Amino acid sequence: YKTIWKIKDGGHYAKAGTRQLVYFGDNTITDFTLEVDVKLEGATGTSTAGIVFHAKNYAASSHDNYTSIQGYYVSINNNYVRLERLNFADGSSNMQTVAGGDNPYKTSDKFITLKIQVRGNQISVWADGTLLIKTSDANPFTAGKIGLYTNGAAVVFKNLKISA
Repeated sequence: YKTIWKIKDGGHYAKAGTRQLVYFGDNTITDFTLEVDVKLEGATGTSTAGIVFHAKNYAASSHDNYTSIQGYYVSINNNYVRLERLNFADGSSNMQTVAGGDNPYKTSDKFITLKIQVRGNQISVWADGTLLIKTSDANPFTAGKIGLYTNGAAVVFKNLKISA
């Protein structure tokens, strides 16, 4: 690792207070199922961590924020789980919460298994086998990279599996 990402608890770790992204694949990934064990460390406050997908156009200047990407972000913290549609294009940032709700796993320092399934414009999200989000996007991003992402939360990701 030549960035802030480290190895911890057998997984990929990003420390609190940073915005970090690591991509897998390329801009051609369409339908997929992803499973990953996620552990938030400590209280998250307003910080989040999670998975980006169908992602493109990441920007990381000091003037950008966590919405400076084009794609979807399944964001989690101690309070909620959300599916956000980020559309950072032409120098403007537009974030829309597509779906979400309270996080039933409010405690940190425990791994939960996050599962995301994308089929066309249908998106479903589970945590430890419980369906949390099932929605469709009328104007979807249809392809792009998949990545581990944090917006300030200390997080460990391990046992990542991606399939068609």
